[in-house]
Amino acid sequence: MAVVVRHTTSLNAFLRRSSSSHSGREGASGTQRRLPHARHEWAPGAEVRGCRGDPRPQGCTSMRHTRGKPAGHVANRAAARLRGRMCPFLEAQQRVDACEGVVGDKLMHHLAETFEAAVRMNDPPTAAAVGHMVEVLRRMAKAGRGSGGALRHRVFRAVGKAAARAVEDLPPRSMALLLHACAKSGEKVPEAFNTVQAALCRGEGALFQRFNAQDISNTLWAYAVMRPPTSGEVFSCAARHLIALWAARTAPPRRGYAQALANTAWAYATHASGRLATPRCREAARGVLVALAEYLTTPPTDTAMRGAKPQELANLVWAYATVRVAVDVAAVRTLFADMAAVVARRLQRDGFAPQAVANTLWACAVVQHSDAGFYETCAACLVDRLDGYAQ
Repeated sequence: MAVVVRHTTSLNAFLRRSSSSHSGREGASGTQRRLPHARHEWAPGAEVRGCRGDPRPQGCTSMRHTRGKPAGHVANRAAARLRGRMCPFLEAQQRVDACEGVVGDKLMHHLAETFEAAVRMNDPPTAAAVGHMVEVLRRMAKAGRGSGGALRHRVFRAVGKAAARAVEDLPPRSMALLLHACAKSGEKVPEAFNTVQAALCRGEGALFQRFNAQDISNTLWAYAVMRPPTSGEVFSCAARHLIALWAARTAPPRRGYAQALANTAWAYATHASGRLATPRCREAARGVLVALAEYLTTPPTDTAMRGAKPQELANLVWAYATVRVAVDVAAVRTLFADMAAVVARRLQRDGFAPQAVANTLWACAVVQHSDAGFYETCAACLVDRLDGYAQ
């Protein structure tokens, strides 16, 4: 008779309970009664004999399983090894969170040693482990302070190399945050940018379908800031995805979409105006901005920029002026009329930063937006602002 014991139950405990249950029938001599043969179930379709015989899963020819150990013991050791690989990275994230991203020399050295050790491992780090490393970089980039120099660069390079080894398993958010943190900190990590670019451009940008709006904007913003030599392929692949997405008139999310759209437009304009931009890149930027204008002026998605911050509105119109998308396009003309009305209303109510007002006026002048009332409203608000500064 065979008794099957699940791996969550200790085989030794099972044997002790069985022994005690038969102790009353063994007599005073104390002779042990032979127990039924016990099997330990490793997983569905893979059973292990625990108390005798071969402890390996069925069909397994590896000798790394310790002979005579129950399957539950082997499973627990495997889980412990997995936790051991992740604990240092989770601990590093918690330590950086505790100091709010302001990392001193001692902790920076610890981070560099820990992350570089992960790169030297034979097996690539897991996606969860890389996620903890990326969160460390994100917090450091957000703080914008702490130790710099060679130690900080070692940390960023180590995380970039670790992500490059595990890029096939990384979620889109980790990819986008890694590139965004590097760009925000001004750290050049070619391993990260080149590997992510290869993954994004494979299959004509099929990976972009898994990205949400925030991930796309963070990724494009990072490439526009750092300007790798071949980043034009990323913008071209993303352009095909964005034009198709906006043409479908997908309902915008409730939060953060205005910022994502403004940053995406800014990234395309910045890249298209750079010295490395090709005519193909400029054409892709123009196509994206025209598609975005149609998306923002056609119901039911014409409310996507509602509640946008002044800087986001200024970045949006600045992008159109930089790429020189003329108002002869009907959607662009409508977009500028709507943006001008919003800016004029917000100027009187909330007020804009002087730089945002200057960028908005410059953009309207470049695209030859003719709205005398808008310019008069801006002039009156600026005069009032200057009078307030003088007093």
